[in-house]
Amino acid sequence: MKVLSWTSNSETLRSRAKEENVLDTDEVNKILGMRWNPVKDEMSFAERNIPILDVVTKRTILKYLYQIYDPLGLLSPVSVSALILL
Repeated sequence: MKVLSWTSNSETLRSRAKEENVLDTDEVNKILGMRWNPVKDEMSFAERNIPILDVVTKRTILKYLYQIYDPLGLLSPVSVSALILL
């Protein structure tokens, strides 16, 4: 089976993969619903613009809370705190 593309945070592996044209050349890759920068070895979340509402209800809090995709549970302290407020 031929490898189509992959990436690594190791500079030696990245330079070797560039020679074989299998390195994913994007600076930031999407992994598990998050963004990963292999050069800096940092994971980040995509920013979302949440509109500022005049009236905030429990329903609107839950609406935006359950739109968060966090398979690794890195945002669970924030989401649990929001659920406790309800």
